[in-house]
Amino acid sequence: MVGMLHRLLQHVLRSRYTRGRKSGRLSYGLYKAMAAVYQWINTHFIIAFPLKRKILWFDLPTRIDAILVVGYWILSIMLMSITYYLSNDNIYWPDPSRQLLRYIADRTGIMSFANLFLILIFAGRNNILIWSTGWSFAKFNIFHRHVAWIATLQAVIHTLAYLTLFVRVAFIWVSDRFLRLTRVVYCNLHIRLRLGGTQTTRSTATYDPASNVVRLEVIPGSVMHQPTASSFYYLYQPFRFRGWESHPFTLGSWEHTVEDQNSHSDTIATAITEIGNDGIENSKTPLLNASISQRHTGNEDSYSDAKRILERPKLIFWIRPYNGWTRSLRDQCLDSPNRSVSPTILLEGPYGESFSLGGHEPVLLIAGGTGIACAVPYIRENLHRSKMMMSKNKNENDDSELLTHTRIHLVWASRETAFVHDVASRELRDALSHEEFHASFYITGKQQETSSSGAIASPSSSISFFSFSASSSLPNITNNLRAHDSEDNELLNLHHGRPNIQELVLQHAQDASEANYSLLVVVSGPSAMADETRAAVYLAMRRGYRRITFREDSFSW
Repeated sequence: MVGMLHRLLQHVLRSRYTRGRKSGRLSYGLYKAMAAVYQWINTHFIIAFPLKRKILWFDLPTRIDAILVVGYWILSIMLMSITYYLSNDNIYWPDPSRQLLRYIADRTGIMSFANLFLILIFAGRNNILIWSTGWSFAKFNIFHRHVAWIATLQAVIHTLAYLTLFVRVAFIWVSDRFLRLTRVVYCNLHIRLRLGGTQTTRSTATYDPASNVVRLEVIPGSVMHQPTASSFYYLYQPFRFRGWESHPFTLGSWEHTVEDQNSHSDTIATAITEIGNDGIENSKTPLLNASISQRHTGNEDSYSDAKRILERPKLIFWIRPYNGWTRSLRDQCLDSPNRSVSPTILLEGPYGESFSLGGHEPVLLIAGGTGIACAVPYIRENLHRSKMMMSKNKNENDDSELLTHTRIHLVWASRETAFVHDVASRELRDALSHEEFHASFYITGKQQETSSSGAIASPSSSISFFSFSASSSLPNITNNLRAHDSEDNELLNLHHGRPNIQELVLQHAQDASEANYSLLVVVSGPSAMADETRAAVYLAMRRGYRRITFREDSFSW
């Protein structure tokens, strides 16, 4: 632009001087003023040398060259440095430092790319700017090199900013993957130094078409693994086409297994024999009986080895097959004659944090479908705690009143009766016969015939331990279904339809308030059920029932 203005001023002065000499009408005063300005510019900027002809690695023949080059450097630095608006509410880059790095990287990259156009033009011997400015190719060559330096510097800043940004992200990513790998190795591999060999994770998947649920039982390779309630795990099936994918599932239950003695050395078999049948029976509970260790203090090493084997947990997951890996696992089961397979499953976990039922009386657990996985661990832990407290009181011959235990009411809605039967006959069998546990089962699918349902129940499940009647607060139609079980011939009180969650919450809140207790409401199920439960708790609190704790325990991905 400066060169073109200089060229235009030269043209105007020459043309006016020529016309003035021919016509004699040229204003001598105006011409003299313009000529004086041009002469001053030409003397001090065009002809004059710069303060230093060579600055660093750059040749600057004239002062105007130095002014233009330095001016472009200053302009580029200013445009790269100013007006970065940072915000703590940025949804893409919440951290202001990361925002700044991203903005600097983007701006310098765009400016460097824009400078490529000037670099190409200034490098040409026949570019139109030589004609429009009257400057020589040598002068444009100087500009070409400086613009190239500026574009290179901008490209370097662009690269460094993005590298810094992504190195920070990559560090987090690498750290996360390393911790994941550590968890996978910890859960699935155990090296027996004293006995030799390794111990890996084993699993069994069984699909039941009647319940449309895959029951996955996994025995971790680690002997130090201790499951807890509200835990969820990421499951891998590595020998698939997409074996790197992981899928999160909530731990539904666990039980402790006894290893096959033939699979271990004589030392382990002897240790198990020393513990005896009582120890094996007690291994089915979450914790070994303390009396075992008291009776075998003489052989600490043998007991330690055997105890680790006895306490190896079997984790149970209920998986509803939909698409992707869950459907593939179901298809693998269907391809088997007995609908059961032993896939290679790797565990990553546990994740999640359990919460205590203590301090709440009663506890209302509301579950939908496979959301029962959240409720079962708390029910079994509370049952186990109650048995330990009762045993302690009996052993101490305490005639005083037994310690109170947390009372639990389970409300479970499921589409399939067979799924209710399966869980009730296994994981909830002991709880259903306990006087401090009450269960209400709702079948939301199509009503089935009694002979095909196969449901069982405990008589105590139809008796509420609250002050209100179960039939009054549960208005749905009740159908008593009988099952022929090898051990029991019991009844389940099943309700067809959806539970009235609002009425259940209000009734429990009223009873807790009258008894001066604190109510805990836990929901785990579909989002519609969770929203309905939250609305019911909100309504109860608005009606004056303040001592209510609400917890939504669900996992979506």
